[in-house]
Amino acid sequence: MRNIINISIKETRSYFASPAAYIILILFLALTGWFFTNTLFLEGGQAELRSNFNIIPFLFLFFVPALTMKMVAEEKKSGTIELLTTLPLKDTDIILGKFLGSMAILVLAVLLTFPGVLTIGILGKPDWGVLFCGYSGLFLTGAAFTAIGIYTSSVTDNQIIAFIVSFFILFILIVINSLLIFLPFPGVFEYISVIVHYENMLKGVIDSKDLVYFISITVVFLFAASKSLESRKK
Repeated sequence: MRNIINISIKETRSYFASPAAYIILILFLALTGWFFTNTLFLEGGQAELRSNFNIIPFLFLFFVPALTMKMVAEEKKSGTIELLTTLPLKDTDIILGKFLGSMAILVLAVLLTFPGVLTIGILGKPDWGVLFCGYSGLFLTGAAFTAIGIYTSSVTDNQIIAFIVSFFILFILIVINSLLIFLPFPGVFEYISVIVHYENMLKGVIDSKDLVYFISITVVFLFAASKSLESRKK
């Protein structure tokens, strides 16, 4: 466990040692802030976060691949992955450490939207249970997307390819719910859609099937990333 924490701290620090993390965070907050203020001041003065909850998964579509694309791919390209794999570290430690390092930045980005929560608490009468479920949905969606990003970064040494593949997978998971009428076995594809499970949580409902979905996506892709790293030793 200590190895995982050390790797995650190293990854988080490395992000904030360059302008990349600041640029990503500023863009993320600027866009969420714009949608919130637009709803508050231009669309009937509604003090609510529904617009933010609706738009953030689509922001994750760009934010998460940008956050994770270098996690393993850069290590492969620079050759430092070979050093990591020769240390007394398990492949799962490396992957989980990088996952937690990415999640730390994603969680920070989402937490920085909390001034909006305080604003609607002052100006309106929010349903705190719905807000809790909404933020829980964001964190679970972010975790699943981050695991996918870590996996795509683990199968290539090219950050751009990692970004594109990750973006494509996340895009499918987001839009597939809109394509159900064109697909066979719509019930199956509906379950695959991340938006269906996320929107259930936005209604203030935390259902076990939604938790199983997000946890399964996260675990499966982290396991696949670990196996991808392990395959380099063969």
